[in-house]
Amino acid sequence: MAWTKAKTAMVGAGVLLFVGTTMLVVKLRASAANKKDPVAYKVLHERPAQNEVELRGQMVGVWELVAFKSRQANKLIYLPPNNNNLKIFTETNWSIISRDADSNVIYSASGSYTLKGNFYTETIESATGQMIQYLHMRPRFRIRVDGDKYYQMGVNQSPLEEIWQRVPQ
Repeated sequence: MAWTKAKTAMVGAGVLLFVGTTMLVVKLRASAANKKDPVAYKVLHERPAQNEVELRGQMVGVWELVAFKSRQANKLIYLPPNNNNLKIFTETNWSIISRDADSNVIYSASGSYTLKGNFYTETIESATGQMIQYLHMRPRFRIRVDGDKYYQMGVNQSPLEEIWQRVPQ
């Protein structure tokens, strides 16, 4: 009888050890994936954003670019605070304003946007400077607003990923 109880206790302890180890490995892998590519992790692995009306309301405001990854960069490039890259959202329109610190030239683009779930499509209706090359394009992204952070990840072979921080009003 004592041996049966001891075997039951050992099996229970073994199951607990296995489950605990598995949970730790899963958590460590998720943490590594988040550190490697926080934009993709936020957009793809966390619960989808709220309904479109709520999401539009959360997007409204002024945002400063924190980090980006483009075709030329394999990893996120983090920018210093006050880096002169701002994105402004209303409930139906967006605009972006960038200032090149070296030449002191300002570039801008703006237009309307659509939302379908967490798929965001910009229509570039006006542009200046370097942005003119993107006129009339309709880039598509998956997005997530998480408090004061806005994550944007390109879809359809667009490697662009961005993290934006809300600018306090």
